[in-house]
Amino acid sequence: LTAAQSQKNDIASKYKELKDNYDPLIGSLRARDKILSSIYPALHDAVRWVEQGGLDKLMPGKLQKIPVLALRWAHDHIASNACFYDGRSVFYALNQVIRDRRLADHWSKENGRPDPPDVILFEGCLHVATANRRLTVLSMFQALNRSQMMNVSCNIRSIDEPRWRDKLLGNSTNGRQPALTTKSKGLDMTFGGGRNAVA
Repeated sequence: LTAAQSQKNDIASKYKELKDNYDPLIGSLRARDKILSSIYPALHDAVRWVEQGGLDKLMPGKLQKIPVLALRWAHDHIASNACFYDGRSVFYALNQVIRDRRLADHWSKENGRPDPPDVILFEGCLHVATANRRLTVLSMFQALNRSQMMNVSCNIRSIDEPRWRDKLLGNSTNGRQPALTTKSKGLDMTFGGGRNAVA
């Protein structure tokens, strides 16, 4: 064999080896994608949102729609009475959302001004710096509606802004306690036993 032919054969052999190794992997990934889109379309769409650069398109200072499933809590506990600061139960709020009496974006302060969640991208995770109780309500509602991804309008904040960095991570200089106390990477929520959340 000539040197050129030998090199060509080596390339063909390596290509076949790579193809034999990666074809089953690609097939497995496609199968998983199909299964996920079948049993939990909302989660499938949220994964696609992240995969297609949703986190990279966040613009601090802007109000943007975010998939509920892409958001993470800042801590692992909300008040043991499962109520907002005005005494309303999170379960009452969930009932309103289920019955279409409240939309995901229809939350307001006592003065009636809209009160969208403030969210901060930190170490690749999109945490709510405020509205942990609302995220609890919306996460429960999303769990009951797996066929469609739910979005919520959020104020995008930057970890580089001193105000929001102190809010999320705390500040030992002024005694500010961190909102970010989660031990579950913001994936789990329970009632009671920890720092009260900010509704």
